[in-house]
Amino acid sequence: MYNRCVDDINFRSIFFLCNINATVEFCFYCLVSRRYHQLMIETLEGFIEKIIRKYVII
Repeated sequence: MYNRCVDDINFRSIFFLCNINATVEFCFYCLVSRRYHQLMIETLEGFIEKIIRKYVII
């Protein structure tokens, strides 16, 4: 049971870090390409809202 919980936590951490990495890479791409600037802003806003909803208790 303990190992399964640890594995689940590790998986969630890795998944979260991969999402951050993908978002950052996408944002750098958008910074280079002015055409996608608005899409980058919308993506960041959505990502930040997800983090707030999931991890911050309001």
